[in-house]
Amino acid sequence: MNRFINPYNPVMNFIGKLLDCIILNLLWFLCSIPVFTLGASTSALYYCTLKLAEDTRVSVCSDFFHAFRRNFREGTRLTGILLPVAAVFFFSGRYYQQRLLPGALFLPRRRCAPRSWKTHSRWEAEHPLAACASSSAHQSQEWSSP
Repeated sequence: MNRFINPYNPVMNFIGKLLDCIILNLLWFLCSIPVFTLGASTSALYYCTLKLAEDTRVSVCSDFFHAFRRNFREGTRLTGILLPVAAVFFFSGRYYQQRLLPGALFLPRRRCAPRSWKTHSRWEAEHPLAACASSSAHQSQEWSSP
């Protein structure tokens, strides 16, 4: 029993590092709620994670907030640059997704069957989104005729 409770036991070391990672993730999430602090909180997370990986002594909360304060100005500048770029990529992806798959919110939730088993090809089986778009185009033409 004494062997299991030993704090230098590999199992206890693993549990301790796992709890440190959970605390770090919660701190990152809480500090990232104001979006402009995303860069500073991410750099603080990386700093503490690297210290955990090197097996150095880590006081998770104090080291996180020390790194957060130290990298706040640079992290905020980086967030100010990267956040508009990410927004452009996101909205352009949404625009092209709506053009290719009209009516889909983010991803199609239904599986699209081909028009008929005679036209079903191996390519459509390997690329279900393309098959969905082609079958919906054919179905809309078939449904429009009486």
